Amino acid sequence: MHAQDIDWRQTSNWRLYDSRSIRNFDVPTEKILQSKSNVLDSGSIYDFLSAATKMDSGDSPVWMGYYVASCKTRAGETKLFYISVYGGFFYDRDKKVYYLIAEDSRKGWLDYLLHVEASLQTIK
Repeated sequence: MHAQDIDWRQTSNWRLYDSRSIRNFDVPTEKILQSKSNVLDSGSIYDFLSAATKMDSGDSPVWMGYYVASCKTRAGETKLFYISVYGGFFYDRDKKVYYLIAEDSRKGWLDYLLHVEASLQTIK
């Protein structure tokens, strides 16, 4: 099943945050939004997410580091996502749903996020 309960093309203002100050999944949204961040290219995000699939509800992947990203929905709501730094999966904090990036896109996805995160570290 494709992850089309979220229309990714109806999202905007994607940002990746400095996750070093975000220690767990319960950090208040306001604190995250005030953290240092960098813009994610919406076109790239749409391409990667267009073939993402929901993971089975019984699956709980192992986290060994994560990025934190946000976007705005068409309704103006801010959504937060926790993105695995290695596994090709991400977590919608509001819906408590895991998504998996298509296998043939995972390397590009992880490389892209690593590049954006590295450039984030140069922002003062």
